[in-house]
Amino acid sequence: MMLLESLRLALLVFFKPSELDDKLRKVGPHLATKVPLWHTLGRLDSNEWCVVLRALAAIVLGAIAWPIVMAGLGMLWRGHWPGWDSMLIILIIALISLFVGIAGLLVVGISFGVSIGGAASLAGSLVAITGFEPSLVLRGSNQTGLMITAVAFGSGSGLVLGLVAIVTFLLRPTVRWFAWMCTVIGGLIFGVLFARAAGWGSDAVAMGIVLAVLFALGFLAGCSLGYYRVPLYLIELVWQVVLTGLSALAVKVSASSQLAQRLYRLSPVCQDELIWFRLWTLDRQLAVLAHGGDRQFALEAIVEVARSFRQGWAAEAALAAIMAHDLHDCKHIPDIVGAGARLSWFPHAIDLPSVALQHTVTLINEMSQNTEAATRVSDGPGWQVNLRKAQVNVEALQGTLGQMDGRVAGLLTPIVQCWKDAIEQALQGVPQDVGPVEIENFYIAGNPIPPEKEIVFVGREDLFARIQDNLAATQKPTLVLQGQRRTGKTSVLLRLPKRLSANYVPVYVDLQATAPVDSLNRFLYTLAHEAVRQADEKRQIALPPVELADFDYRGPHAFYEWLDQARQRLDGRLLFFAVDEFEKIEEAIVQGQMGIAALDVLRHLIQHHSSWLVLLFAGLRTLEEMSHDWSSYFINVKPIHVSYLDLESARKLILLPTRFYSIRYDERAVESILEATHAQPYLVQAVCFELVQYLNSPRRRLAGPFGQVSIADAQEAIRQAVRSAHIYFSYLWDKSSDPEQLILANLAYGQGERARFGDLSKGLDMTRRAIHEAMEHLKRHELIEGKDGEYCFQVPMMRQWIQNEVSLEAVRVASQSPAGAGRSRGQE
Repeated sequence: MMLLESLRLALLVFFKPSELDDKLRKVGPHLATKVPLWHTLGRLDSNEWCVVLRALAAIVLGAIAWPIVMAGLGMLWRGHWPGWDSMLIILIIALISLFVGIAGLLVVGISFGVSIGGAASLAGSLVAITGFEPSLVLRGSNQTGLMITAVAFGSGSGLVLGLVAIVTFLLRPTVRWFAWMCTVIGGLIFGVLFARAAGWGSDAVAMGIVLAVLFALGFLAGCSLGYYRVPLYLIELVWQVVLTGLSALAVKVSASSQLAQRLYRLSPVCQDELIWFRLWTLDRQLAVLAHGGDRQFALEAIVEVARSFRQGWAAEAALAAIMAHDLHDCKHIPDIVGAGARLSWFPHAIDLPSVALQHTVTLINEMSQNTEAATRVSDGPGWQVNLRKAQVNVEALQGTLGQMDGRVAGLLTPIVQCWKDAIEQALQGVPQDVGPVEIENFYIAGNPIPPEKEIVFVGREDLFARIQDNLAATQKPTLVLQGQRRTGKTSVLLRLPKRLSANYVPVYVDLQATAPVDSLNRFLYTLAHEAVRQADEKRQIALPPVELADFDYRGPHAFYEWLDQARQRLDGRLLFFAVDEFEKIEEAIVQGQMGIAALDVLRHLIQHHSSWLVLLFAGLRTLEEMSHDWSSYFINVKPIHVSYLDLESARKLILLPTRFYSIRYDERAVESILEATHAQPYLVQAVCFELVQYLNSPRRRLAGPFGQVSIADAQEAIRQAVRSAHIYFSYLWDKSSDPEQLILANLAYGQGERARFGDLSKGLDMTRRAIHEAMEHLKRHELIEGKDGEYCFQVPMMRQWIQNEVSLEAVRVASQSPAGAGRSRGQE
C-alpha cells in the first residue's frame, strides 16, 4: 500500500506539481514543495510524517527499482546477466541516487527529492547497461563507432533525466542552473568512464576527451528535449487532435453534451500541467463544448485552461470563437443594440495571455449602450452624437483587434467591420438637425484622467513601450517615472492594469492621498494592504490577508513574511508596485517620521525580489536631486522622463469634438493652441475645456456660425485658460529661486519672445557661472529653452501669466534683498 501511494506521489510530481503543492499544503503547512524539510522537521505532525515517509518510499523505489529493471533489460538484450563491472557501477548509481534523493527531499523539497531519486538512477542505469557494458565489447571497434555510441547513449540518458528530474525545476527556477551544471559535469564524468571502458587510456587521452565531450553534448541535447518534454508532447498532440475530432462528432450526432464533457476530461491539458508547446485544436474542443449545449461547463473549462501552463492561448481563441458564434447575425442597428447583452456570459475573473479580449467586450458593451441611446432620441443632433460615439467605439475595437493574435482577431474582424458599415450608413441618414446642440465637454483639466475616461487620454505609447520593454528583461530594473507636475504621470500609472498582460499584478499606491508615510511600519502595511485589495479587484487573485497590529508589532519582518506567502499565491505572476509621489518618503525621513531604514527596505526588495517584484517610482525629481543619496540605495535603476505630448497626439486631443459633432476647426486655431501650450498635456486639456465652454456660451452662439471654430475662439480660450490655470503657473513660479524668477521676468517683459543671455542676467548680482547654472535649472525643468544663444519660454502661456500677475520691478527688488539672496541657487 505504501509503495502504491508512493507511485501516486511520483505521478503527481511528474504530471501535476501544482496540484501536489496544493495537496501537501492542505495536509500541513510545512509540506509545500518549495519549503526545505530540514527547516520544519521538528514541527511535523503525524499526517505530515506519513507524507514524508511515502516520499522516502518513492525515492527508495526509484533508486533501487530502476537499476534492477535496467539490469534485467540488459540481460535480455545481451542474452546473459551483465558483467560484474556493470553491476558494480549500477550499485554505485543506486546508492548515489538514494543519497541525492534524500538530500533533495530535505534541502529543496518533496517533489525534487522524489523525482531526482528516480531520475538519477534511471539515467545512470541506462548509461551503465546501454553504454558502459557495450563499450567493453567495443574495445576493438573503430573510433567512428565509438563516437556514434557516445552521442547516442548520452542523448538517451540525458532524455531520461530531463523528463523526470527537470519537472521540479519549474517550481524553483533558481535550481534550473544547478540542473544544467549537473548535466554538463555528469556528462563529462560518464563520458570519461565510457572512454576508459572502451580501452582508451592514458596513451590515447585525446580520444578519451573527444568521447567525453560527445557524450556530454548528447547528454545535454537529450536533457533539453526531456526538459521541454518533447516526446510526451508529440504523443499528447496526436491525442488532442483525436479527442477534438471525437468531441465534434459526439456533439453532431448526439443531442447530449455529456460524452463531449467526458472526452474533454481525457484531454492532455487536464492530465499534464507542464505542456510547453501549443496543443493545437484544444481551442476547437473548448468551443465545441460551448456549442454542445452546456455553456456553463465550457466556461468553467475555459477558465481553467486560461490558468494552465502555456495553454492560455486556447482559452482566448475559444472565447473569441464563442463570441463570433453569438454575434454572427448581429448586423443592423437594432441588432447592435443587443450585442452587449449577448456577451453577458463572458467570464470576468479570467487570466488570459493579454487583456485585449476583455477590453474588446468592454468596448462592445459601450458601443451597444451608445447605439441604444441613439435609437431612443428623436432629434437629429442627439441621434448623431450617440451614433458618433458608437463609431468611435468601433474604431477602438479595430485597434484592439490589431493587438491580438491573428487567428483570434480573424474571428471577430468581419463582425466589427459589419458594425462599422452599419453605423456609417445610419449616419448618412441622420434626421435633419433642428438646431445647434450643446457640445459635451469631455476634457479633464487638473485631475488625473481616470481609466474609464479613455477618450481624452491620447498618446504616451512610447512610455508604455519603454515600461514593457524593461519588464521583459530577465532581471527586472527599478523604474523611475520623472516629470514636472501635471505632465500626466498619474494618468499613465492608472492605465497600467489594462496595458500590462495578465502575468503582471499592478498595484498603484499614491503616497499623497492613500498611503500614510508617518512611520515605516504603516507604510509597509499600506503596500501590502493595497496589493491584497487591488490584486483581487484587478486580477481576481487572493493574496494573503494582512493585519495592521501585526505590522505595527513586527514591521519589516511581517512584510517580508507576507511577501514570501504572496509569491506562492501569485503562481509565477509578477507583482508590480507603482508608487506615486515618492518624494513623500524623503519628506518623512527629513521630518523624522521614518528612519533611513525605509531606504534599506526598498534596497532589500530590489536586490532580493527583483525576479518577481518590480518597483516603479513616479515623482517630480530624479534620484540625483534627492538627499540621502538615493542612487546608492537603488541599483539597476532605469529613469523614464515624462514630458510633453507629441504634436500628433495633441492635435488629436484638440480635435476630439469633431468626432461627435458637425463642427470644423480652422487650422490656424489648432496651430495657435499647439503653439501656446507647447503640447503640455494639462494646458492642452485646460485650453480645450475653456474652448468648449466658450462655444456653448450664449455670447458665442450669437456671435457667429456655431459649427466653425476660428482663431479668435482659440485665442479667447487661451486667455481664459491662463486665468483658470493660475494655481499651476503660480506653483512653477514659487518653486523657482529669486534669480530664476528674475530671469523669467526679464524674459517675459523683453522686447520680443526671445532674448540673449546678457539681457536675461540684468540686475542679477551673481557670477556668470551661477547665472548659467540657474538657467540650466530652468531648462531642465522645462520652463525655458535656448538655441543659438537666445532663450524663450517653452510654454508661451507662462509668459502671458507672468505679464498678467507679476511686476518686473517687484521681482528685481526682491532679488536684491537679503531674503532673496538666501533663495539663490549657486551664489558665489
